[in-house]
Amino acid sequence: MEHDRAAADKAAPSAETAAIELMQVMAELRAVFLAENDLLRRGLPAKLVEMVDRKTELSEEFSSLYRDVFVQHADDLAANPELRERLVETGHELQDLSRENMWRLEAALNATRRRVEAVMAAIRAHDSQPRTCGDGGVAVGQAADGTLTLRA
Repeated sequence: MEHDRAAADKAAPSAETAAIELMQVMAELRAVFLAENDLLRRGLPAKLVEMVDRKTELSEEFSSLYRDVFVQHADDLAANPELRERLVETGHELQDLSRENMWRLEAALNATRRRVEAVMAAIRAHDSQPRTCGDGGVAVGQAADGTLTLRA
């Protein structure tokens, strides 16, 4: 029985240790959000691909640790207002960065959609121009200046 209690005590970190571990993951996630938001702010969404896996990994770790800290150590956190306040403040900052990140990702996706739509409109406009066939069935088009061009 005492062996089981010792194993349980050894397996479960203290509230402070668990909270510190959670805040470390939150700090890493914060750094990823800041870097990603900076890339989006500068219009470099193509470089985001390498961050997605890390952000996903940290988000999963955060969810698990958050649940563990607040389920296993609720009483300890209630008794330690300083630690609880640090967790809450860090959580609010992470939440704000997450919202900014979602907003910037949405803006980047919308910009990409507009670019794709512009390219598709240009292709449709090009394809809608009248063409005739020249010798051997090769399509011939006429440019705005009246010159003919051959398409291979």
